[in-house]
Amino acid sequence: MNSFAHIWKGINYNTMSRRSASNILIVVMLFLASFQVHAQDLSEVKSQLIAMFSGLDTTRIATHRLWDRAVNLVNGEDYNGSALTDSNYVDLPRLYDMIFSINSASLRNDTIPAARAIQRIQESSTASNAVIGVLFKPYNYIVADALQDNLITYNNQVVSDRFINGVWQNPYGEAVLVGHAIGNNGTVCQEVSYTLQSVDSLVTPQFDSIMFDAGDGNGYCNVSIGTPISVSYTSDGYKETKLKLVKGGITYLSHSIVNVFSPSQSNQIVVPPSYYCFEDFSVSIGRITYYARVTYRSTASFDKPLIVAEGFDPWVLKQLSNDGPPIHDYSGFTDIEGINKVIFSDYDVFYIDWKDCGADISVNARLLEKVINWVNDNKTSGISNVVLGQSMGGLIARYCLCSMENRNILHDTALFISHDAPHLGVNVSPGIQYFYWDLFKTQDYMRKVIKAFGKEEVFEAFLSLGSYTSVRQMLMIYLNAYGVFDNSVYNSFQSTLDNMGFPHGDPGHFIDNVAIVNGGKAHNGATSYYTAGDTLFHLILHSTSSSSLSFLLSFIDNTFSVNGRPLKSNITLSYDVYPFLPSSSVIRSSCLTFTKTFLWRPSEVKRYENQAVAPSIEPFLDDVTSSYYHVDSLNLEPSDSISFLGIYGYEVDYQNKVSFVPTASALCYNGSFNDIFYTNSSTIINSIPFDSFIVNEYGSRHISFGIAGLSDWFTNVRSEVYVPPVIFEGDTLKVKGTTQPFNWSSSNIAVATTVNDSLVHYVSDGLVEFTATYTGIGQAITKTRKAIVGYPSVSLSSRALNSSILVVKASSLNSEKDQFITQAVKQGILRYRWGVKSGTNSSIIWRETMNDTIHVSIPDSLNYVTVFMDWKHGTLYEGDPCEMIVRRPQNFSINLDRIEFNSSQQFMAFIEDPTHAFPSITSYYGFPCIVFSRVSASSAQAITSITINNNTFPLSGRHYVLQNGDTFDVYAFNIIFDPTFQDIVFGLNSNKSGVWFLDIILNDSIGEFQTIRVLCYQKNFH
Repeated sequence: MNSFAHIWKGINYNTMSRRSASNILIVVMLFLASFQVHAQDLSEVKSQLIAMFSGLDTTRIATHRLWDRAVNLVNGEDYNGSALTDSNYVDLPRLYDMIFSINSASLRNDTIPAARAIQRIQESSTASNAVIGVLFKPYNYIVADALQDNLITYNNQVVSDRFINGVWQNPYGEAVLVGHAIGNNGTVCQEVSYTLQSVDSLVTPQFDSIMFDAGDGNGYCNVSIGTPISVSYTSDGYKETKLKLVKGGITYLSHSIVNVFSPSQSNQIVVPPSYYCFEDFSVSIGRITYYARVTYRSTASFDKPLIVAEGFDPWVLKQLSNDGPPIHDYSGFTDIEGINKVIFSDYDVFYIDWKDCGADISVNARLLEKVINWVNDNKTSGISNVVLGQSMGGLIARYCLCSMENRNILHDTALFISHDAPHLGVNVSPGIQYFYWDLFKTQDYMRKVIKAFGKEEVFEAFLSLGSYTSVRQMLMIYLNAYGVFDNSVYNSFQSTLDNMGFPHGDPGHFIDNVAIVNGGKAHNGATSYYTAGDTLFHLILHSTSSSSLSFLLSFIDNTFSVNGRPLKSNITLSYDVYPFLPSSSVIRSSCLTFTKTFLWRPSEVKRYENQAVAPSIEPFLDDVTSSYYHVDSLNLEPSDSISFLGIYGYEVDYQNKVSFVPTASALCYNGSFNDIFYTNSSTIINSIPFDSFIVNEYGSRHISFGIAGLSDWFTNVRSEVYVPPVIFEGDTLKVKGTTQPFNWSSSNIAVATTVNDSLVHYVSDGLVEFTATYTGIGQAITKTRKAIVGYPSVSLSSRALNSSILVVKASSLNSEKDQFITQAVKQGILRYRWGVKSGTNSSIIWRETMNDTIHVSIPDSLNYVTVFMDWKHGTLYEGDPCEMIVRRPQNFSINLDRIEFNSSQQFMAFIEDPTHAFPSITSYYGFPCIVFSRVSASSAQAITSITINNNTFPLSGRHYVLQNGDTFDVYAFNIIFDPTFQDIVFGLNSNKSGVWFLDIILNDSIGEFQTIRVLCYQKNFH
């Protein structure tokens, strides 16, 4: 069979969808006020369809249901019972949609109360006794080639029966809408009784046979409507139930999903299973709470998440009916399927709808952060996320990921896809903005127009669209309600974005930032979709009634009147919107001309003309390559007259492609917007922050996936890059999962170069970025990874565990390098080799390990041991090992009674060894110095240097020692003037606070012999 859309295509549906002039105003306003096309109210659609097929003799329709005039929320072909597919599972919400659809096809008063039918199934079901609602309704449809085969006629937007030589031509085929769903939201016990019921409480269909497969492993069994059957499941979890209905020798199939749980789990079932699941999120800022909803398949396993942030979508897509509430409250419900079918079929898609898309982009970024954390908390694998931001969603995602990184919150995202996102702003032609604000001058009349189409409650939402915070943040050229161009909000937000940059990835993990760009040239090869003299929108209205005259006059000027209320008048309003081009200074022009009868004599008066001049801002955004916003064709005919607001006709002309996101903006290109970005394979587009991108040669519809080579490009983007964290001579760099020839390069050829595009040639030790690139026509892929070349340089440090055992740790003193070392050790590229020498004449005892630390015990007979560390790579060792003398640890304890306080410097110090005084600044014979009091030493002359937090100061000729019994007071000169030491000890200012250790180490000729550790605590004291 063929769906309604196919029928209309055959008889040119576009010419059948003419609308009244007042309806045109609504359509135009919808286009101007929003960046997305929104569905009509279903009641309006239904009225149009009834009128369209009013020429048919409905008594000739055998089933008394015509699918062509149905407001179908489901595709009839998917649910005709011919096959079971992944796309035609039925749950209770889907069953509701099917009932609604078949009701709207009915030609009689025999509809099924959809909401009550679902309610009856639910109220009659429990976990142990579940009702299965069965829908089986035959219907007719007009066959695909009915018009071409002379089976129907079509004149003046009306479809009628066709007679040839007095014989009626039958245009109808017949099909069935069939499905079943389980009550109790599809949640049942292991021991359950099922009862089949027809969703139609008045009519129970008769079948040759009914067979039901409960998904319990026993296959099909014969059942009957109204008779319970007992089922025992041997395991928990989701099961597929199947129904096989045989009628007239034809078998019809349907399937559903049921969630089985054991009695012990009955209190844990809180989320009812369905084909789609929803999760709501909120964030409160001040007194305002913002919401978002995530839609995902009930079969999603959370093992390969694709998180999709939707764009600017100000309308809630409601499925309204007379007998029930909306089933779905967010429009992303339908978009999730489209994303699944393009290039992301192997992902679990989580689609996010913003309840308030007009909020500050940073607010919805906080909602996205909650979603990312929720996905990570429920993830069932170690695979990192993919975040896809469409249009404004790309800005939200970028803001969110960067914000999480700046606050050290892990997002576990490996790929960020920016889909035609306006990183440098979006373009809504200034003339279109003028028309929007002109339209809302007539608020009283516009309320009446909107009310006539059942949308009075959304008028204020229409009016507020032009002032949304997110709109002002994105629009590069913004016209406010007073006719003033004001880009202050955009400039401020752009500065914030520039400072944030793009996400870098969690610590130790890379993130690839890639861009899908719909922008490109017009199909005539020009950069712009327009030429000089073009109009974006042209409207002429002719009116002959006093009420419509008042409407049109106030549309232009609310204060207009001539000799009071006109008795009878003719009025013509022309309104033109022009693109923002270098060759045109006027972007909006309007003219009002009317003829009024005074004393039965017509008198023509030209009352009002107005022009708006383009802003003196560059670039001329309608003149650059960009994606376009598509305006569906209306095919309106001149002189179409209606009676609302009076009798009048109209003429309309408009561009169906409106420039939207400039290519340079989608690429975040740091150059001229007038550049051409679709380049040949030898040209690389520089000055963009994306690792990879794909651009159309010709502009395509905003956030569409109709880009040549997209699937292959995305496969290459997902290809796995292997760069060893530590690289040696002859190692190979690889790109797995692609057949494209990637070229490798090194960021520092003084450290390493690449040979034959993948082999590494070692020059010297260092940290290097290696880059793999592939450039094709209109696309580029860049994979950048860092690695340590050669043996990494490390140093050793120690800490005491107790009086006889110390821990020695190897570290590069660089957190980024340490992460690479850790990866290399885990991958078996490097191993630690530790050595300990216990005496002057003893040999070094070596051992290999994967640990970066070693525990050292000092024998009682020794005061110190020497520790060595070097790397092992394969069978090779690093040349010269690191070494460190480790002395017997001293037992220090913090004596809280021993407090030094300096109010002028605002710090306290707790000294671990109470036998020492806190180092103080004093003078010795007029020379400033630091005094270390009561230092234990066998000989004052043994002190050769002092180390303060890794800074060593030789004391030769720069210290003086006074003996005080068995201890000494050491006066060290010049040290206090070292800026590092001053910052550590004395340089904290009044707006800082913190806790830190100050290590002061006294050294003799063979190394450290005494450590003074001071715990310092700085706070604001007054």
